[in-house]
Amino acid sequence: MKLYDIPIEAADIEAELAENYGELTPEIEQRIAQFLSDGKDKIEAAAVVVKSLEADAAICKQEAQRLMQRAQYLDKGADRLKNLVLCAVDSGFGGKVKTAKFTLWGQNAATSVSFEIKPGSDIYELASSAPWSIRTQDPEMDKVALKEAHKAGVEMPDCVVVTEHAGTRYLRIR
Repeated sequence: MKLYDIPIEAADIEAELAENYGELTPEIEQRIAQFLSDGKDKIEAAAVVVKSLEADAAICKQEAQRLMQRAQYLDKGADRLKNLVLCAVDSGFGGKVKTAKFTLWGQNAATSVSFEIKPGSDIYELASSAPWSIRTQDPEMDKVALKEAHKAGVEMPDCVVVTEHAGTRYLRIR
């Protein structure tokens, strides 16, 4: 008997019992005994496989976590080394150096601006004071419109917090 045959066989036995109005005949009793002996072994074998697969999955998850931690350490090491190289390139080579394999230079990221609603204010207050700064379908701040207005020197509504983030210097390797 295959594992997928077990529910079919159980349904057949149940139907046969129903046809006999619940009366247990020697044939049905023999069929139930055979089913239990075959079915239990198959179910137990399947349970062993399930437990083995779950154990393998747990080992894989632990290994994935270990590898993710290792990747984070490697990324941190690369970032520290980039900062040291950037310092050397900036101070010793005027911001750019060419080697046999690479060109390395320092580059500044652009300054960015972020907009948030002040604590104690809400989106509807912003909508009433500056409707141009709201997307109307699901009320939310239209950050593109706010950024363009900020660049143009438009005064921001009182309920909006404007934060300017200075660009950072980073190393480029090509």
